[in-house]
Amino acid sequence: MRKQVPKYVKELVRKRTKAAQKLRETGIAVDEYCSSIGLDEFHPLFDDACIISDIRIWCEEDHAEPNTLETIEKVLNGETE
Repeated sequence: MRKQVPKYVKELVRKRTKAAQKLRETGIAVDEYCSSIGLDEFHPLFDDACIISDIRIWCEEDHAEPNTLETIEKVLNGETE
């Protein structure tokens, strides 16, 4: 008899899919806002911003949020460094 994926694992995979979809949607919204204030790939602070699906969102989640907010604040205040 062929083994089947346990129900709890199927549910975990479904949750992961939903979380990924939500993260993508949220990331797009953040990226669009940043672009609207001039924080795009040509801005000097771009690398600090944790945008455009930056890998730090996954592996440094404790730092991604404050880095993004700090960078947006700098851009809003006309800072470039």
